[in-house]
Amino acid sequence: MKKIGFVISGLSIGGNERSVSLLSKALSSNYEIFVIVFDGRNVAFDYDGELIDLKEPAKNGLINKAMVSFRRINKVRKIIKEKHIDILFTVTASINAISHYYFKGVKKIVSCRDCGDLERNIRLYAHMVKKADYMIFNSEHMRSFYLESYPSDAYKCFTVYNIVNVDAIRSKMDGDVPTDFLDFTKSHDSIITVGRFCREKGYNHLIRSFCHIKKSNPKAGLVIVGDGELRSEVRDMVESCVHKNDIYLTGAQRNPYRYIALCRIFALSSISEGFPNVLLEAMACGLPVIAVDCKSGPQEILTGEFDYHRKIRGYLAVDYGVISESFEQSDDYSSYIINNEEKSFAEAVLYLLNNNDACAKYSVLSKRRCEYFNAQKVLDSMKHIIGE
Repeated sequence: MKKIGFVISGLSIGGNERSVSLLSKALSSNYEIFVIVFDGRNVAFDYDGELIDLKEPAKNGLINKAMVSFRRINKVRKIIKEKHIDILFTVTASINAISHYYFKGVKKIVSCRDCGDLERNIRLYAHMVKKADYMIFNSEHMRSFYLESYPSDAYKCFTVYNIVNVDAIRSKMDGDVPTDFLDFTKSHDSIITVGRFCREKGYNHLIRSFCHIKKSNPKAGLVIVGDGELRSEVRDMVESCVHKNDIYLTGAQRNPYRYIALCRIFALSSISEGFPNVLLEAMACGLPVIAVDCKSGPQEILTGEFDYHRKIRGYLAVDYGVISESFEQSDDYSSYIINNEEKSFAEAVLYLLNNNDACAKYSVLSKRRCEYFNAQKVLDSMKHIIGE
């Protein structure tokens, strides 16, 4: 049985962390799994295999960073030797730097999971591919974008979608929620989103769009599940909003599905993604979904196809949901002047919010579509890439 070592900073809340958790479970029946983390505190996700904590969390300052990086590499090299690891799988852009180092007898898999990062650092990724045995993208959009510039790397580049554990998600939908949240959902047509409070999630655009939605649907409510580095900016924007009593912030939640299940519509407002797990998780909960046509993921999920040269204008009702034109990056969390893209997003939400038939139709289609992204497909893809 081959041995796979996943290397990631930690297993606290986050999309990449969830992906490692699910990958470890999907592959553990065919491979011996080691989850190697730099910082083993605050583990939020289950996993299969052995967890190895390097106890080397990130530190500030150039000298400290260099020393931590040196110790991490040496510890990873020692673990590879002691555990006889065959395949080293690095998960995030910063950790992919490990691919620059030589580990005797080990195949190295680097991964690209953020389209914005790929666009900014495509030359760096090309250098990583030269040093690695395989590059795995979690959307076909990103793989095709990369190969347009580096076609000779095609033999090393593969797409492996993220896993959606539909049964596990649905088993958590009935969890308890605060009484005031129940009251909120009973008094509002609730639109929900889930994600870290960061620039890439576009929450300033979402809040401005919500203000436009309220003009046509006074009963609309907005629920935001998450926390992060822009906590102050998001909270201040909500607090200064004329509709602040119609916006509910839950904070970070280990089980967001109990909140999703009680809302009417899921909305993804991201500027950039890799493959938005949360969109499929909302679909597993049976919610009709609306997504900005960001790079990358929404087109592949909601249409089953992709074309990174295609630009959505306004919004479109497609096979498995509604897609709205993309947002431009903005750090403005104080203005409530709505632009055309935000207006299009608002109109897309209203299309579902005010249309019970469309909601019912897309609820059924959401449940059907998420089943496609199952663990067996990922296991088959990995077997094809690295063998049994």
